[in-house]
Amino acid sequence: VCYFLFFFVCFCFFFKQKTAYEIYQCDWSSDVCSSDLVLYELNHFFCDSFKNTGMFVTVMSVKIDLDLGILTYSGSAHPAGLLYRQQEKKLLKLQSQNAIIGFEESGLQSFKQGQLFFQKDDRIILYTDGIIESENAQNKPFGLAGLRDSLARNIHEPVALAAKSIIQDVLKFSQRDLRDDVLLLIAQKM
Repeated sequence: VCYFLFFFVCFCFFFKQKTAYEIYQCDWSSDVCSSDLVLYELNHFFCDSFKNTGMFVTVMSVKIDLDLGILTYSGSAHPAGLLYRQQEKKLLKLQSQNAIIGFEESGLQSFKQGQLFFQKDDRIILYTDGIIESENAQNKPFGLAGLRDSLARNIHEPVALAAKSIIQDVLKFSQRDLRDDVLLLIAQKM
């Protein structure tokens, strides 16, 4: 469902404004695809298409310009992404600083974005709230602390193994069926 919704929204957003050929010809390094603009357009789409349904969405939008080494991010009530700086052995939090998508119409100026340099061997970690909100038998959440602990143990592994190990840590912690979606993405700049 999450994948379908994401692709459906992207399809509606882009194809109602451009043809496939125009999308192919786009300068993706320009502000046409900035993180704050993506959130603004998604919010407009949800407010217009799903008004009076109570449907809201949390989003973490990330754009990486590999040529310039710039990571641009913008979140809407979604757990903040993380950036692991390999050279410094430091974990940075990418704050999710905007209102939830679909709650009310807002102007583009109300959507904020941040930028950081994305250096060789840096890793970006994006995840759904199902990871940090998974609970054990005592109803204690895995939390951001649990995610940070798991990252500290696994971040030096190849990305696929690191992601698998973190998900295994969440499952081991909860020792029961998870109630929410669990999605984890780790990407490394080579």
